[in-house]
Amino acid sequence: MFDEKFSEKDDKTLQIAKEREQIKQKMAQKLKDIKFTDDEIKSVIQIIDSTEGKIEALKSSLIGTNINTDDPTPAMAHVLVQIKQLEIDMAENIKKRIAQIQATKK
Repeated sequence: MFDEKFSEKDDKTLQIAKEREQIKQKMAQKLKDIKFTDDEIKSVIQIIDSTEGKIEALKSSLIGTNINTDDPTPAMAHVLVQIKQLEIDMAENIKKRIAQIQATKK
């Protein structure tokens, strides 16, 4: 039973990672289709990778909050707001970077 719980969590984590990777690959292919170079594509994907790292760091900051406080909800809510803002910023930064690259191609 204990091993099953870890297995389920690992399966879900691996599935999420796989889905993220597929999204990045689709984006890379779409950029390649509109004649972006490999370096240009890497600069766009780097925005995603950087944001994912920041999100993971925020998630890690929650480790132990249920032990150190009576109610971890405020800390969790605060991190959730920060994650949502990072996602919004990432989308805006991707759009800006793609627009910058396209502007240099004209």
